[in-house]
This record gives sequence, structure tokens and C-alpha cells, in this order.
Amino acid sequence: DTDAFTTLMGAHNGRPGAVVAIGTGSVGEVLLPDGRRIEVGGWGFPAGDEASGAWMGLRAIGHVEQVLDGRAEGGELARGVIDACGGNRDAIQVWLGKASQTDYAGLARFVVAHGAVDPVATAILEQAGRDVATIARALDPGGDLPLALCGGLGETLRLYLPAETLARCSPPHGDSAHGALRMIAAHLKEHTL
Repeated sequence: DTDAFTTLMGAHNGRPGAVVAIGTGSVGEVLLPDGRRIEVGGWGFPAGDEASGAWMGLRAIGHVEQVLDGRAEGGELARGVIDACGGNRDAIQVWLGKASQTDYAGLARFVVAHGAVDPVATAILEQAGRDVATIARALDPGGDLPLALCGGLGETLRLYLPAETLARCSPPHGDSAHGALRMIAAHLKEHTL
């Protein structure tokens, strides 16, 4: 099955609920009380994966391009990303030519680190919080099911969620590996004489 579903099974111990998993990429999945599953997002980088590390990194490097061109003023975020990508325009262009989704996600650490002091980093994180809320609403429009934020950026983005989304959040019971083990155990129980 998908890692989104194993994450869902781990987060809610196999019971109905919703997850938004945010790491290098992002995806949401819900298990409804009637057993149906719905997935939202997970379209992949760069076209999708809103709020993910790669999505944040893409926005950070876009800001750096404007700073280096003199089109925007740079702060702590820009300095960190410029240094990480080679320190000058030529080096950054080489970095861009080779960068993978994982490389872009590596830049998210600068967005998170400077979120409290750099207005561009703050704006990226606030937009990420709104995007997580949009995914959560699409999964469970009535807000009736428990919602868990999972993945490497899940806990970080709680600070940037709209209040109504934050109020729905509960800590996950387990991770994706826990969910996969639950699925294996259920499969073995069902198929063992």
C-alpha cells in the first residue's frame, strides 16, 4: 500500500481519522467510518507537495534569486540559503542545475530556523500552515474525525496552523512503520488457519 496509508494506520491505530504527512513531500489521507479512503495532495514536486520541505526550499531559493538580482531585500533566510548553495550567483546556478527534490527540502531548515525573525521565512511558514489546513478540510470537510500531523515537519507546522485546524489536531499514536506492522498483523490474522 502507500506510505500515506501506513502513516494513517499508525497515527490512528487503524481507526477512522485523517493525517497530513509533511516531510520532503506532502500528502493527506483519511479513513472514513464506512471504510472508504480518500487521498488529497501527494502530486509530487514541484507541481504539488504544498507545505513540504521541498516546497519551502523552492520558495526560499526563489527569494534568493530576487535578492541576488537586487529585486528584494535579503535577511537571515537569504544569507543562510546563499551560503548553503555556494555563496554566489554562479555557484547557485550550478546548484539549481543539479538540485533534486531532496536538495530543495534541505533548504527548509533555513526557513524553519529563521521563521521567527525573517519576514520572508515567516510568510513561507504561514502559507504552509494555510495549505495544511486546506488539505485537512478537503479530507474531512465537517471536521468530525481526529487529525494528526505527521512527518518531519508536522510538529513544526503546528505553530502556523489556523486556530480551527490546530484545535482538531491530536498527536499521532504511532508512525508509518507502526501502521505497516498493524497492516501485516491484520493480514496474517486474516490469512492464518
